[in-house]
Amino acid sequence: MPLTEDKEVETVPFKKVRFDPPAHAVGGVEVTTLKRIRERMCPLERDAIQMPDFHLLLRVESGRIRHMVDFRSYDLAPYDVLWVRAGQVQRWGSLEDIEGTAILFVDHTLGSDVTATLRDITARSGNLWAGAARPGTAISAAINQVCHFQGSGPAPTQSVDGLLAAYVLRSLVLGLVASGPGADPPPGDALFERFRNAVDENFTRYHRIQEYADLLGYSSKTLTRLVNQYTGTSPKEFIDDRVVLEARRLLVHDDRPVAGVAFALGFDDPANFSRFFRRRTGQSPAEFRLSARPAAVVV
Repeated sequence: MPLTEDKEVETVPFKKVRFDPPAHAVGGVEVTTLKRIRERMCPLERDAIQMPDFHLLLRVESGRIRHMVDFRSYDLAPYDVLWVRAGQVQRWGSLEDIEGTAILFVDHTLGSDVTATLRDITARSGNLWAGAARPGTAISAAINQVCHFQGSGPAPTQSVDGLLAAYVLRSLVLGLVASGPGADPPPGDALFERFRNAVDENFTRYHRIQEYADLLGYSSKTLTRLVNQYTGTSPKEFIDDRVVLEARRLLVHDDRPVAGVAFALGFDDPANFSRFFRRRTGQSPAEFRLSARPAAVVV
């Protein structure tokens, strides 16, 4: 029997993954391998949707898998670089089928300016840099340099190594940003970035185009032309997509009931939220939660 809107889903909690580097890591940076990541995780964790509170930069060295980031699937192959930002949700593919290097680090390691730039680039163009780490490239060399600082000295040098690792990591990220799609935004992009940032900051309060037009001091017609130019969609679709993304995140990693998710996203009536979510995704919130959480049961 299909789920109805008033049913809730009871699940085992899904772990938010915390940054917990080993003692030999330097600064806020840990370099590891996919083999070590496999050894850390139990089978249930491998299949779970995770929300790391740190950044994960992955260089694929052999094998192929499909990796999900914020409900978008990426097919990973050798020399690809995948970036999962802190706060995004992810689900691993078959970890036994892939080997590579993983760099884990906390938000402040890069600085707020680089973190904001990375957020904008990945929001526009996705989390994958296909083939960016081929041998001999600057990206591959920068990753190797970061790896060099992992446990490269005794305790008295850790602070120095941490600063050097953070510096090289920052250079690596700027190199990825410069080489990736959308690196050279067209003239007039500043207004679109203001709109994007306004949506990121206010999507739980404002769901209508006119509210953002008033906030930014432009007409709704101007915003409609602008957003269509850069995304091919309407401002309403752009806003709704951001609300749906956050709804999916909450339904997967937060144990509050659907009504609580609705209120957290600014809906005054859970039924309105359920209709909105079904219209945008083809599933009710309860159906999505059940499909995303294999261990769930309906109550």
